Amino acid sequence: MAAIKELKTMPNSEEARRILERLMKHCAPAIKRHKWNLVELKEFYPRSQGLLGVNVNRRTICVRLRSPFNKETFREWHEILGVMVHELTHMEISKHSSEFYTKMDELYTEVESDEASGLINRFDGTNVNACIPSG
Repeated sequence: MAAIKELKTMPNSEEARRILERLMKHCAPAIKRHKWNLVELKEFYPRSQGLLGVNVNRRTICVRLRSPFNKETFREWHEILGVMVHELTHMEISKHSSEFYTKMDELYTEVESDEASGLINRFDGTNVNACIPSG
């Protein structure tokens, strides 16, 4: 399971942690299925207002959870999840190409399917291997 790190010096850091945990819960089945080694999932608040996420060496994903205009306002869930799926796609494909966007669309569909099937509810927040049956 990836370590989760919210920005503790920001307002409502407890809510930020809950959002990161929810992201992990939603994406854990796909992470296991694709055998990705995500070590950290972190909140970040970059100076660049348009920067929403970054994948560092296919081991750490940083996601902007808050509005660039108000540190107390969190972005919409579907936007945050979309950024997470985008950054997870970089686990396989580095460059933004047609192949990348095709894979990203497939991965988003996969995450939505895991949610619809109830698979994400099997993840207890500690063991990514527990959420998908072996085989």
